[in-house]
Amino acid sequence: MPSPTEPAPTELAPDDRGYTLLELLVVVVILGLALTLAATAAPWRRIGHDPATAAATLVGALRTARAVAITTGRRSTFAIAPADGNWVGPGERGSLPRGIAIAFHGPAARGWGRIVFSPDGSATGGRILLSRGAARALVTVDWLTGRISTDAPPR
Repeated sequence: MPSPTEPAPTELAPDDRGYTLLELLVVVVILGLALTLAATAAPWRRIGHDPATAAATLVGALRTARAVAITTGRRSTFAIAPADGNWVGPGERGSLPRGIAIAFHGPAARGWGRIVFSPDGSATGGRILLSRGAARALVTVDWLTGRISTDAPPR
C-alpha cells in the first residue's frame, strides 16, 4: 500500500499531465509563421506570370490553329496584339498575363500580328518574343514547314 505522501499508482504526477494551453499556442503560432513565409516565397505563386508559361500557352494555341488548317483543308489564322497581349485563334481566344512584354516579328495588320496556316501545314511564319524582367521566351513558327517551337526552358 502506498504511503499517504506518495501519489497513488493511477494518479499522474503534476509533470506528467501533458502540454499546457500556452505551450500549444506557441507551437501553433510558430507553425503559422513558418507556413506563411514558405507560401510567400514559393514559386507556385508566380505560375502563369512568367514568359515560359505564356510561351507554352501560345504554342498550344498555334498548334491548334495549324491542326485546324490541316484537318479542314482551309487556311487558319492566329493573331496576337502585342500592345495588350490578347490573342485569337480558330474557335478560341485568350490573353497573356499583364507585365509580360510582347514583340511580334512577322506579318502584321492594324496592330495585330498574324500567322496564317495553310492546309498543307506551312505558314506565313513569325516569331513572338515574350519577356518579363530578365526572363525571356521565344516562340517561332517556321514559314516552310509550319513547325512551332519555343526556346523556353522546360517546366
